Amino acid sequence: MRMSRKILEKDIFVVVGAGCFLCFIIMAIIIPFMGLSPPMDSSKEVLLSPSKEHILGTNDIGQDIFSRLLYGLRASIFTSVFVGMIATFIATILGTTAALIGGIFDRLILRLCDIFLALPEFIICLLVASYIRPSGITLILMISLLNWQGPLKVIRSQVMICKENLSVYAARTFGGNTIYLLKRHILPEIFPMIMATFIRNARIAVFMEVSLSYLGLVDPKAISLGRIMNNAMAFTYLDVWKWWLLPVGVVLSLFLLTLSYIGYYLKNKRNVCLEERKS
Repeated sequence: MRMSRKILEKDIFVVVGAGCFLCFIIMAIIIPFMGLSPPMDSSKEVLLSPSKEHILGTNDIGQDIFSRLLYGLRASIFTSVFVGMIATFIATILGTTAALIGGIFDRLILRLCDIFLALPEFIICLLVASYIRPSGITLILMISLLNWQGPLKVIRSQVMICKENLSVYAARTFGGNTIYLLKRHILPEIFPMIMATFIRNARIAVFMEVSLSYLGLVDPKAISLGRIMNNAMAFTYLDVWKWWLLPVGVVLSLFLLTLSYIGYYLKNKRNVCLEERKS
């Protein structure tokens, strides 16, 4: 009984986090098929209170707040997922190959990584976004290219440890090439770290996407949580902020909390693996 309770205490974070994250992903996919009011359509019914027709009322130009909230959440979810995949892929490929190949290639990757680490990523995003007003795809690529260098060094250091294992040494002795070592030995060993890197990059992507959209530095036609919050701040002297601003903050906090739960579990999982390897 005590053992099962310990397992539940350790796994409750990933159960809750993964369940909520899966719900967010499913909702992001089915939102266009939910029959909501078009988020860009305006009307003369401005600043309405919540009703059956408008669950969260309408904004200052008669747009349905609930519809805009869901579409803004959808944009944040897609941004976080794609940034997490792209940045994690770059960090994993470069980190593992640099550790396995070594030599000049390893030093070159590390120097490139140091250059990117010296750049203030959010300031770079602000400067670039202020000039080009990035669309969704451009924003994803920009954030991804500025968030791979930190995880790369962590992954590289872990691969440096893994490649000294007896199983990897034996596979290399019997002619195993780099691809074989990665597929059969290295990647399964560092998979929890790769997933933790994905969650880390996804959280950063949400913060950056919401911040840039709040400042008005993204495509003006894009619907985002940051833009909704920016518009709602101009009407805090009216009661409309209760159903215009607060739901956005609650949904955004819940999504970030979901990512934090998964990241917390993966961090503990990685620490357990490291302790087992040392023992």
